[in-house]
Amino acid sequence: MATQIGIVTTLIGTATSTGADGSIRNLQVGNQVFSDDLISTGPHGAIEIQFENESVMDMGRNSQTILDLHVFDLTAMTEFL
Repeated sequence: MATQIGIVTTLIGTATSTGADGSIRNLQVGNQVFSDDLISTGPHGAIEIQFENESVMDMGRNSQTILDLHVFDLTAMTEFL
């Protein structure tokens, strides 16, 4: 099961999350995001995600990123708590 690593704090236009299992969700403010999710924004979309360690990631229109260890390292976060 994927680990929750953050929440959507701002959304303009459309954005989706594709889980490691291939399921696709239309994101809304307050939705949780999970490790290994593929986050995609639409042609007029922008999103801000706040991670569990209080860091923030912003994405503009027509963007994609996978929330893997290159974006968010949960182990590193717990080492500093």
